[in-house]
Amino acid sequence: MPEMTAQMNSLCVLQCPDLKSTRLNASCVCQIEEVVNGRAQPTHNAQSASASRRNNDVRQDLMTQRAAHQAELKRLDEEIRTMEGLRRNQIQSIQNITQQIDALDEKVASGPAVIQNYFEEFEWSGKLREQMRRVFGIENFRLAQEGYVIFIMTGTHPL
Repeated sequence: MPEMTAQMNSLCVLQCPDLKSTRLNASCVCQIEEVVNGRAQPTHNAQSASASRRNNDVRQDLMTQRAAHQAELKRLDEEIRTMEGLRRNQIQSIQNITQQIDALDEKVASGPAVIQNYFEEFEWSGKLREQMRRVFGIENFRLAQEGYVIFIMTGTHPL
């Protein structure tokens, strides 16, 4: 019991300044009863426990944020590796196409020039003129029209 009395005295000195004047108010009496019955801890312990819980909560929140940022960084690193692979593939495709273009240029430069005579009659020339008369009601092409039709029909380019 002397230990309990010392605990009650220290509690009352901390929480009830009126104890020194030998008057106890109702609040001090309730606090003393809670300590005696084991339902309350002295205030300074409750405050430090509360502060400790807040610190633990803040720490846990910060650790969760750090883990989320680390996961995002890992995802971004993987995405960068994927994009670098795609970039390498595009560079290789460009190099392959460039080689094909160079090969065609060499072939054209080294081969004989092909001259196409577009003044001859083609197997479809008569049918073309017949449809021109029937659909458009005209007898002859205008200047350069026939040449462009021939280019289109033969699959060549006029330039």
